[in-house]
Amino acid sequence: MQENHLLQLLSGILQWIDPPDVVSKGIEEGKSESEMLDGCRALLSIATATTPFVFDQLLKSIRPYGTLTLLSTLMCEVVKVLMTNNTDEETWSWEARDILLDTWTILLVPTDGNGDDALLPPEGKHAAANLFAMIVESELKVASASVANDDGDSDYLQASISAMDERLSSYALIARAAIDATIPLLTGLFSERFARLHQKLDRPR
Repeated sequence: MQENHLLQLLSGILQWIDPPDVVSKGIEEGKSESEMLDGCRALLSIATATTPFVFDQLLKSIRPYGTLTLLSTLMCEVVKVLMTNNTDEETWSWEARDILLDTWTILLVPTDGNGDDALLPPEGKHAAANLFAMIVESELKVASASVANDDGDSDYLQASISAMDERLSSYALIARAAIDATIPLLTGLFSERFARLHQKLDRPR
């Protein structure tokens, strides 16, 4: 009975959040973001009432993919908008990112002793891996921009670091959910950046 109610809720808000690229384009072109944000909040509410497996299965009764894939695609689109706009003002994409990140956190924090209830199905792991890759790309871009920023705004930099710290635990949960993909990703990125650093250090002065 509860799953039927959750499916009805999900079906009612799908047009507000799917397809994510069309929704975000509409907002960027002047459409109100209120429905999209309400849709994100509805996903959060659904997540609080179920397990990752049941959450994922809800959408599969009416779409060829699961709710976790939609959640990942939606947040990836929001992160893309954040990267494109690259502003320190709190926009709709900031708020959507935070709501969707809370949704992942609710789903991935185990409520039993062994954490079995927070395990993702294979499609969900793939969705988490894709999202984590996008998050890493976004945060690296932000870090690079802050290094290149000559304004010397230490207060803004400190605020950005504090906000990043608040998100790190959620990012770690997403990475852990798809560890077979995220560890190789991080290892490759670290190796690449250490190689760049060594190249710079080895250059003759």
